[in-house]
Amino acid sequence: MSTQVPAELEKAMREAANRHASDLFMIPGEPLTFRVGGEVVRGNGEVLSAEMVRGIAEAMVGRDRLARMATERGQIVVGCDCGDLRGRMGISMSRGQHTVVVGMLPGRIMTPAELCLPEEVVEAAMAPNGLIVFSGPVGSGKTTSAFAILEHINANRAMHLCTVEDPINYILRPKRAIVQQREVGVDVPDTASGMIAATAQDLDVLFVAELRTPAEVLACVTAAQMGHLVITQVHAATPEEALQRLIGSQAVEEQAGFRRNLANVLRCVEAQVLLPGAGGRGKVAAYGVLVLDGEVRRRIAEGQPLVAGKMPHGCRDLAEDIRRLMREGQVETGAGEAAIAALRERS
Repeated sequence: MSTQVPAELEKAMREAANRHASDLFMIPGEPLTFRVGGEVVRGNGEVLSAEMVRGIAEAMVGRDRLARMATERGQIVVGCDCGDLRGRMGISMSRGQHTVVVGMLPGRIMTPAELCLPEEVVEAAMAPNGLIVFSGPVGSGKTTSAFAILEHINANRAMHLCTVEDPINYILRPKRAIVQQREVGVDVPDTASGMIAATAQDLDVLFVAELRTPAEVLACVTAAQMGHLVITQVHAATPEEALQRLIGSQAVEEQAGFRRNLANVLRCVEAQVLLPGAGGRGKVAAYGVLVLDGEVRRRIAEGQPLVAGKMPHGCRDLAEDIRRLMREGQVETGAGEAAIAALRERS
């Protein structure tokens, strides 16, 4: 649930937007600080006091919830809505003082074409059931990509779409679909409860913004087995790593059965990374895609490694996509080479 944004925060968010910043930092003892082009840049204003930052946090979540922050994993996440500006605010503590960081979100839901999302991901979203996974590190744009797909479904399919989010990032205005968006801590007590509520109401498509527990991972696969289309996100650098994260979330003695069930319902795994565009053109996304055929399903079910040279048509290697963007002059060469090296270290 987005709360009325105090004037000081709206002013800071507008400055962040004018600077094309991806994030806004409000830390006592520092001026307003921004992440621009991947680097942290201090603003020219006065340093922020602890009282000012706490006041903004309190205005967003209320005094009682702020006082209970220690029971909410030591942080509170809430949406910020200034009409044409949206953000995702994280409130935490440092040395006994409240700190605020706002991740700036695009002012509207972008289309798959605008994001250059691979066509295989869009095609998977038109399926009547199954599981689609978006992955990438924090700040890679996977939420933006997931909502582009949800809006594509909303515009093209007459069905019932439900989301479970913490917090709600974008508002999906009903088009051909009817839409319910449930916010953890506001509409439902936790993600699992939100998923149960959705599956009990003639669900077609379920979006779960973040999977935090093994039970939530299992529930997503179960919902897909029930005949729903399930879309979710995990923090992983590549599609293969995302698979391992899902499988590894389950107890060792349960993994064999889980692998078989996952292999049956999985339709597509996407991974992405944002890189600095050449010539200061902002961020450019590189994508990795895993689509499944019978052989890939068999290997996942049996716990065998995927064979890079024998992947189905439509699969895309993330490192090779970064190289393509470098060849086309779309991204800075140094940043692209560093991203490929980081992927190599993780493999």
